[in-house]
Amino acid sequence: MTILAGTGDEVVRFGERAESVLDCGTVTLVRRLGPHGLFAATETGLYRSTDDGDSWEDLGVPTRGVHSVAVGEGGDLYAGTDGVHLYVSADEGETWTLQVTREDLPGSDEWETPPHHSEPRIRTVETHVDDPSWLVLGVEVGGVYVSDDGGEGWRSRRDGVHDDVHHVLVESSGRYVVSTGTGIYRTEDGGRSWTRLDADVPHRYVSESISFEGSVYAGIARGPPGEWNGPDGADGLLLRFDGDRSEGERLAYPGEPEAMISAWTVDGDDLFGGTNDGTLLRLRGSNWRMMGSTDSRIRTLASTA
Repeated sequence: MTILAGTGDEVVRFGERAESVLDCGTVTLVRRLGPHGLFAATETGLYRSTDDGDSWEDLGVPTRGVHSVAVGEGGDLYAGTDGVHLYVSADEGETWTLQVTREDLPGSDEWETPPHHSEPRIRTVETHVDDPSWLVLGVEVGGVYVSDDGGEGWRSRRDGVHDDVHHVLVESSGRYVVSTGTGIYRTEDGGRSWTRLDADVPHRYVSESISFEGSVYAGIARGPPGEWNGPDGADGLLLRFDGDRSEGERLAYPGEPEAMISAWTVDGDDLFGGTNDGTLLRLRGSNWRMMGSTDSRIRTLASTA
């Protein structure tokens, strides 16, 4: 088991011990993209490793604040950044072309300025293996947008989902789950309609969700990170949504309720969660185990497998 975690300062590799492998500032996403390697999207740029995190290359994305990365049709690399810039590279990151800006997205003149950032940003860019010309963007704060022609044209899917988008989990080109600062939402029709999944709990802040063995898992805090320093910590809970159910089952986990599970990855038959207090958890069957820790909030996880 080798898991990479992105924190507010670095990328940490969990194996026999926890070790820092990339000093890069705040990490928004670590992700393996098949044969293309491991990627770390960070406030200082987009980095790639082809040796399981031993060494990293800065891919030189023109806007340094990178938040998302994906592989599209023909192996093109996409990178979403601060200021709502979507870059594409057809040569494995050697050169980048600016494909999308804020002005290309319908209704962007209605966006609000994020209260904790100076400008909106692309938190998710995602494709689907069944339709590589299809793209979805999650904009914080701006909403959800989809394209069916590789990013040439875009349609808004903002109606019915909160604009403070943190993560989009794609299960197919029509079915995805969106984590926001005010709840978690699911669509079955490509964003034309939305169902809120956490309406029955008094919590609202969701960092991301994950699909595992036919269910969706999401950690939820009562409020945003600025409220996590009180005596109750994050006041977190964990919900699992089975199949098409819109009501979640509440699950127990180590560290609750002070700790919230804010990051996820899958390695083989195991589900891993990272918490805001820096703990790496493993779920095997119905049993949780603490696998290690780091000094700061785990914002994102990836398996090297």
